[in-house]
Amino acid sequence: MTGCTQLSPGCDHCYAKTIAEKFRGTAFPVGFEPVWKPARLSLPAKWKEPRRIFVNSMSDLFHDAFADEQIDQVFETMCDVDRHIYQVLTKRPTRMRDYVRSWLERTGRPAVPGHIWLGTTIELDRFSWRANRLREIDVPVRFISAEPLLGPL
Repeated sequence: MTGCTQLSPGCDHCYAKTIAEKFRGTAFPVGFEPVWKPARLSLPAKWKEPRRIFVNSMSDLFHDAFADEQIDQVFETMCDVDRHIYQVLTKRPTRMRDYVRSWLERTGRPAVPGHIWLGTTIELDRFSWRANRLREIDVPVRFISAEPLLGPL
């Protein structure tokens, strides 16, 4: 997936939007509009050496433009190709929490596998509630990104 829409002040400094708009019409035909790219799901299986993969580094997996069925495919890939560590970062931790709870129930898994790390961005203290949503997810590894850090936390 690529593309996103502005959600909070940290988005004013989005490197992904800058890159996508710079290459609008070529590498990013529609710029930073949300786009589903299912062909990229096969990439992790091609990488033989274990890697740390920043999932959706050019988007937000939990953007409302992406359906749960699409997110299911990303999670299936992460589970099937488990030699890698997957870092999933979102500014939408409420949807992430709700999705993960549903996914765990639907798949019968007790928790998110340890090679899938879930995180949220907190750029200002008024968004610290995002950490509370993250704490509500049954996942072994959680992380906070304070980038861009726009004020004290």
